[in-house]
Amino acid sequence: MVKDLINLNKIQNNLTDVRKEINNVFEKFNESVFGNYKRPSINISQNSSFINISAELPGLDKEDINLKLNHNSLEINGEKKKKMLKKNGEESTYKGYKATVGVPPHVDIDNIKAEFKNDVLKITIPKMKARIGSSININ
Repeated sequence: MVKDLINLNKIQNNLTDVRKEINNVFEKFNESVFGNYKRPSINISQNSSFINISAELPGLDKEDINLKLNHNSLEINGEKKKKMLKKNGEESTYKGYKATVGVPPHVDIDNIKAEFKNDVLKITIPKMKARIGSSININ
C-alpha cells in the first residue's frame, strides 16, 4: 500500500512536469505567432440579459488596456510599456496580452460596462431582444 502511494505521488509529479513542459511549448508557439503577446485567461458566462466576460491581466494597469468592439467580436489588448512583467519571481519578455472574444449580433453596444480591479478585467454586455419577424401589410 505504501509503495502504491509512493508510485502514485511519482506519477502525479511526472504529470505536473509534463503539463509545465506542454505549457512552455504553447507559450513559445504563441510568442512566435503573435509576437510578444500572451493570451489572457478568459471566462465567459451569460444569462438571458447579459454576457459576462472576465480576463486575467496580471501586471497591467487600467491605462494599459484597450477594448474595441468590431462587428461580432470584442478585442482585448493590454500592453505594459517599457517595463518587464514579473510572474512568480521570473521576468517575462511578454509585452502584453491580446485576445478576441466572439459577441452575438444583438447586444446593446451603448451600455457595455468594463471594470478593472485586482488584475481582473470584468466586462458586462447587455443583450437586446432580437426581432425575429413581423407582419407586413399589403396595400
